[in-house]
Amino acid sequence: MSAKEAVMRIESAAQNQGIEEAATVMREQITELQSMPGGQGDEQLAMVAKQLQRDGLLPDLAIHFALTEDLNGKNDGTFDTEDLYQYQSGKDPLTRAITENLIANYENLRNEHGDAGILPQDWFGLHWVTKNDLKNAAEDISTKRYDFGIDLPEDEQTRLKDNGFFPDIQDRLNKMMQQYAEHQWQQKNPEAEVQPGDGFDRVSRRELQQRLGNVTEAQVQEYSRRLAEYNKMDRDSTVLQPGQRLRLPYIEEQVAAQTH
Repeated sequence: MSAKEAVMRIESAAQNQGIEEAATVMREQITELQSMPGGQGDEQLAMVAKQLQRDGLLPDLAIHFALTEDLNGKNDGTFDTEDLYQYQSGKDPLTRAITENLIANYENLRNEHGDAGILPQDWFGLHWVTKNDLKNAAEDISTKRYDFGIDLPEDEQTRLKDNGFFPDIQDRLNKMMQQYAEHQWQQKNPEAEVQPGDGFDRVSRRELQQRLGNVTEAQVQEYSRRLAEYNKMDRDSTVLQPGQRLRLPYIEEQVAAQTH
């Protein structure tokens, strides 16, 4: 089980069965990914949260999540922002992201979807979001249609792609995996120590050869340019000093190989 598989399951449910079913599938994915050993589950759930947020699905999922979750410890369907901050403490990255969406959408849920009967919600301390508010919000998005290009017939996918209605799903997944690989690389903070006589090209050639083996001069030149920019230096005018440490930009082939 991986983040990309979890995202595809959730988005496929939203596209083919609706947002309520997608919220149910999301809960299942949270449980499944949490069972991974060590910190792997949290890493995968953080990736799921980022992708669902990028695709604009997480705010809608948060509404249905809140409808069936006890957010204030009283199981009465109400909550305020303090309840949300307390609830998210110690939760997994995806559940925290869901809660952050509810916090960001809090005033909208009260003002646009608020339904406290005949009294305004700011009377007599009625400042919370109620279950009726959530139901109103859920009803407003009940007819919303989602299209992520998943599980469609091949000819229909081709037609939609040709007309620019959605990006190719494999391209999107490849981009997500590259972003994850870059994130893993940056966490390691790889550096190179400048040796006597080194310039950007020599450092680049040495680092690329250590990681990739044989490299072309074009690869060296391109990485040399990126290396200077990454360290906020001028490739043509900066003189490197022995012992100086340079942060290394992402080397795609090596990181990709390490993540498979």
